[in-house]
Amino acid sequence: MKVISKLLLSATLVSVLFTSCSDDEPGNVPVAPAGKIIATVGGTPWESTGAAIINNNSISVGGESNGNAIQATVLKDDVVGTYEVKGIGALTTFTPEAMVAYGTSGSVASTSMYFDNDVAIGTVTITEIDEVNKTVSGTFYSKVKSYTLGTIIEITAGSFTKIPYVTESSQNTMSAKIDGVQFNSHVVISASAMGTLVLNGQTLGGQQIITISVPEAIAVGTFAFGELGSDQYTTYSANGETYTSISGELKITAHNKTTKHIEGTFTFTAEHFLLEEGNVSATEGIFSVNY
Repeated sequence: MKVISKLLLSATLVSVLFTSCSDDEPGNVPVAPAGKIIATVGGTPWESTGAAIINNNSISVGGESNGNAIQATVLKDDVVGTYEVKGIGALTTFTPEAMVAYGTSGSVASTSMYFDNDVAIGTVTITEIDEVNKTVSGTFYSKVKSYTLGTIIEITAGSFTKIPYVTESSQNTMSAKIDGVQFNSHVVISASAMGTLVLNGQTLGGQQIITISVPEAIAVGTFAFGELGSDQYTTYSANGETYTSISGELKITAHNKTTKHIEGTFTFTAEHFLLEEGNVSATEGIFSVNY
C-alpha cells in the first residue's frame, strides 16, 4: 500500500475554515463494501481495497487505486471515537488528533498537515475495532493541501468497512540524544509515497519530533544528511521551534523491501528553520520501523 509522504514537515501555513455540505455529515456518508475504503475526491468517486495498521496511540487506514492513494490516520488513541483533523500550524510541534492525506502518481502529495491548527478541517471517526477478526471500520472527511503548490482538494464522504489491520505496537522504535539529553519516541509513524520514505518519531503530544526522509529504495549503507529537500534529510522540533539538518550521517543497517522493514542509526546537526541563532545536535540515534 502506497500512502502519503513527508508528514509533519514544518512550513508557513494558511488558516482555512472548513465549511461542510450536507453530503459530508456523518449520517449521509455511504457505507463502503467490506474490505474497501471509499471517498469522493474533488467531486470524483474513489475506491480501493484497504489496509490498516494499529500501533500504540495510533490507527492508520489507507488504500491505493490507479496510482491515487488516500490515508486517514488517528494520532491520539487507538479506540472507537471521533477525532478532529487539524494542521500542525506554523513552525510548531502541535500534533493533531487525526490527519488525512492524498497522493497521485507523478504529482505533489497533499495533506491536512499543511493547514493551521486553530480550527478543525475535518474528522476521522473510528466506529468499530473488531479485535476478534482484526478489522477496523469508520468514516472521514477533510481538506488537504499541497505544500509546494498550495492546491486545496476536498475529500468528502470517506468510509472504510472491516479493513484488515495488523498491530505493530512493539516493532516501531526511534531514539537519540539531543544535545546530550535522551529522546525516546512514544509514537513512530511511517509513510511512503512517490519514491520517498518518511520515518517520524515523537513523544506523546508531539512535544518533540524527529522526522527522517530518505528514498524509498534506499539500500544498506552509509549516507550523508543534507539540507531540507536533499535525498536524505531530517527535521527536529521541540518547544515550538523547528530545526532542519545541515549535516550528519545515516547508516542503514537493514532494509527489507518485501516485509517493509528498515533499521539504522544516525547523527545530525540541524540549524533553526528561520536561520535564527542556535543549532541542535543528535547523537546515538537509532530506529527500527515497519512502514
